[in-house]
Amino acid sequence: MAHAREQVRLAVYNLLNGETAAGSNVHRERVYKFAKDDLPAITISTPLDEIAEDFDTTGGVLLHALNLVVEARVEAASNAFPENDLDDLCAEIEALIGGDPTLSSLVQWVRPSSAETDLDGEQETVVGLATMVFRVQYETPADDPETISG
Repeated sequence: MAHAREQVRLAVYNLLNGETAAGSNVHRERVYKFAKDDLPAITISTPLDEIAEDFDTTGGVLLHALNLVVEARVEAASNAFPENDLDDLCAEIEALIGGDPTLSSLVQWVRPSSAETDLDGEQETVVGLATMVFRVQYETPADDPETISG
């Protein structure tokens, strides 16, 4: 079995892949630059997993607050800022995740937390980048990080 964070990334990947303007350009933790032909694209990562300190662990259960980061990238047109295209792609992502806020009963809930847009000139072409952060809550047994218990 896979770690709980990996299960969440896979569930979001399966939810988004082929269902947005990015088509099948959905990646889990991609580290390579995006070429012009790779856009639009979505990247999924889980960089922060916090355990609630005040949660009752007498039963050996840990309450997780996971930051799920979904990055949307679109090519910046030469005469326009790509913010509208980013907003369209973000709307698709938000609707899909909002339509399945428990990731098919894998977690307790997924809620949007923040969104930020920027231009990225480090790629082959100038890219509009939207970084969306969602908070995910779930529980695991203290001795089994691969089993999500609710």
